[in-house]
Amino acid sequence: MGLGINRPMTPAQRFDAGLDEAGCPDASNAFATFLAIVGTTASQKVAVHAPTCPNISDDEKRLLHALAALQRGHTLEAFDVLTHLLPGAAVRIALSHAESAAMGLARAGLFLPDRAWKLEELSLTDQLRAPRSGPTCVRYMIH
Repeated sequence: MGLGINRPMTPAQRFDAGLDEAGCPDASNAFATFLAIVGTTASQKVAVHAPTCPNISDDEKRLLHALAALQRGHTLEAFDVLTHLLPGAAVRIALSHAESAAMGLARAGLFLPDRAWKLEELSLTDQLRAPRSGPTCVRYMIH
């Protein structure tokens, strides 16, 4: 290959290596496809901070929330959140890849926290949630 020359890893290679090291290499393709769908079909510019930035944009909160909801079986909630970033047809396509990525993380024991983000589209969800001390959340009972 390169006669022993070490080339720096691309961001995609680092991402794949991180998922592999975390014990969920099967989530890599689904994650990459999900992010590619978001990146190419977003109905507006998606705000994403640098990896070392301590802040999280509302759009990043939406992506994390959708993945966390999918890990807990709340597909309708994930759909509603993603519709603030993507057109409906793209959301339907993205959901299966997002769910595969979320379940790949879950199989490795990596669960995204179920946070009560302060996002406009989650106002109904906040009203339907069980108390935070409860083991489960009640969501979309009337959806």
